Amino acid sequence: MKIFDKQYLLNILWNGDYEDIFEIGQSRWSSYKEMIFKDGDKYYAAEYSEGLSESQCEAPFEYSEDKIGCNEVCQIPVLTKKWVTLDKVSNKLKQIKDDIEHFLNREDAYIYKIENEIETIYDIIDYVNEKFKVNLDVHYVGGFDSTGFRVSCYAWAGIIDGQLYFDSFEEEEC
Repeated sequence: MKIFDKQYLLNILWNGDYEDIFEIGQSRWSSYKEMIFKDGDKYYAAEYSEGLSESQCEAPFEYSEDKIGCNEVCQIPVLTKKWVTLDKVSNKLKQIKDDIEHFLNREDAYIYKIENEIETIYDIIDYVNEKFKVNLDVHYVGGFDSTGFRVSCYAWAGIIDGQLYFDSFEEEEC
């Protein structure tokens, strides 16, 4: 914690020399805020309150001591979630899964071949990448090969609408 003069903090606030200001709470009459400012090569947070309307004559730092302790802070990335109505959500991930499944016979472990355009899992992933403007990456991950029977294992993955999508398929050839 570092101590700053109230007037120094007011000057930063009134001159707009701060990095960020955000509300951290409210009471019936006051808004509690935090001002992020730079001092030297470090950043600090100063908390203050101010009136919520012109009737609540409370200026920033008005009820603070002349010396104010401020904590050193740093900025970190934060992942958040938000509730939205379904009409605002892309259903791209489900559509991609459905399109891929359209070409795969998982029960009998083979790929439906369509007019020489789609013959391999690589063709399917290329088709989906082009259609949906995504970047799924597919790899042969191993298999088993013996006389008259072969199993090839493939896996693909990518980030679709902020979600990790991963799947695999085992193709059998006799």
